[in-house]
Amino acid sequence: METIIEILIDKSGSMGFMNKKNNSENEYLLTDGSTRMSLIKKILIKDITPIIDHANKILIRTFRVSRNQGGEDFTDVELVYEGGFKKDVICQKIQELPDPPPGGTPITAAVIKAVDNLKEYNNHDRSIILLTDGEENGGGDYKKAIHNAISIDGIPCRVFIVGIDQAEQAIEQSKEIAKISKGKYINVTKQDYDSDIVSSVLAPIKSAILSHGVTNRADNQFSSQDQKEAITSSKSEESEKLSSSIESGDFPKPVQDDISDDLQKLINQETKLNEVVNNHSTALTLISKQLEGDS
Repeated sequence: METIIEILIDKSGSMGFMNKKNNSENEYLLTDGSTRMSLIKKILIKDITPIIDHANKILIRTFRVSRNQGGEDFTDVELVYEGGFKKDVICQKIQELPDPPPGGTPITAAVIKAVDNLKEYNNHDRSIILLTDGEENGGGDYKKAIHNAISIDGIPCRVFIVGIDQAEQAIEQSKEIAKISKGKYINVTKQDYDSDIVSSVLAPIKSAILSHGVTNRADNQFSSQDQKEAITSSKSEESEKLSSSIESGDFPKPVQDDISDDLQKLINQETKLNEVVNNHSTALTLISKQLEGDS
């Protein structure tokens, strides 16, 4: 089973140098004077990227409320990366993200964009990883969007949220969202900017992401085993029919077609067995990473 992961990055004004309305200096900065965006980039490069190397497809989007030249606000969800796991390319794209100017936090719009894409991959292991320091203020229904994410057809999609120094209301909302999607939520405070502390705080969510991948691949393994048994049973029935036809001398031209069909079924069976082996290999890798993180 292939894996697809959507990463959604908050690019609202508080992620940069924006002050609050009362112009309090450095209100959103970390204790070392850096921006929240800089912390998110460190988290993605150091902690998240290493645990998603099993993904077949990764999409990275940023989201914000921007203002056009006419002074009108609009929702801006930008696709930053789409493709397979290419560590150097992904890390470069993340590193190039700028500290954003003032703007809002349209989480709902970003989630809807991700869900619309994930609908096309109903037989994939699917996850959304959301990194944000705020709560929905773009006018959307964040909770409804997540419900849509977990109700899409096919393999369940889970939502993992990394909060950056979120306020109490945003924390409660994020916890609820993670719970209903059977995902995980972690809040990193501005005092946790030290990379070792951040890695420690993020350990549970990293473990949850890996565990999700292992579980879905295990479920797929059972499904593949059932398919293998069904194919084997079908082949046995076809072989009995063929043997009966040969013994009776009744083997018209379609027998050759039956042999070709059996050969194709054997090829299909070998392909499915290879998929099972690959699933086992990937699952073992994910389990190994979990054990490393827990040690």
